[in-house]
Amino acid sequence: MAKVSTCLKYLLIIFNFVFGVAGGVIFILGILAKRYYVGEPGGDTLNYAKDVAIAIGGVTMAITFCGAYGAKKENKCMLGLFFTGLLICLIVLLIVAVPVAMFKSEGFETIETVFRNHIPLDEKGGALLDSLSWDSLQKGGECCGLVNGYADWGSEIPDSCNCVAFSSSDCVEVQEKRSQLTNYDLPRMVYKQPCMYVVFEILESALKIVLGFTLGFAVIALIGMILSMTLCCQVRKKSIQSNGNLPPQYSEIIKNAAYY
Repeated sequence: MAKVSTCLKYLLIIFNFVFGVAGGVIFILGILAKRYYVGEPGGDTLNYAKDVAIAIGGVTMAITFCGAYGAKKENKCMLGLFFTGLLICLIVLLIVAVPVAMFKSEGFETIETVFRNHIPLDEKGGALLDSLSWDSLQKGGECCGLVNGYADWGSEIPDSCNCVAFSSSDCVEVQEKRSQLTNYDLPRMVYKQPCMYVVFEILESALKIVLGFTLGFAVIALIGMILSMTLCCQVRKKSIQSNGNLPPQYSEIIKNAAYY
């Protein structure tokens, strides 16, 4: 009689336990983060990310429960749900990640176009970011302006553009009238690099994380799907034989025994 591999059962249970713990951590972090509402510019994206984290964590725990329960009880239905859940998640993730990777350049060009439409910043920049966000971006990223550097600010360059970099090559000298700026002696040094490239670097890093997560999840999902399908096949064979559907060679023995 066919048997279900004990090693395979516990391997799938351990797989789901680790996967479920990861989903639980994501779910809890999303719940905890939900308590702190972000109302600053960009806060809508952060608040949306919290909801996504909660959803991902909840779905992950549900899928892993099906897999662990199905492996423990040798339940074909639960194993099938686990396989289907992984397959759906993998397809959805690929649908989102693949276009992002393929059209990355077009996306950056669109962002650059949006940035150019907000120049000069002293007149239109407020519609894109408030003064606090501009200060944080320019100080933290050691940059000034968006596309063309300090020139994007026109005649009023904010203090957050003041260059305090260790390398003088990161700074550029500008001339200002003392009546417009009283706290600094002429000439004034500001950051040379436009902030657009800093934003692109951040987005590039985020895309690498997303694509790395997608690749890692794809590998894990494939492993889980193979394990669940193998175990499901073993359970099915065991169920068939236990229901009296014996292979032909055993059936012949039983028929011949009736003549004695």
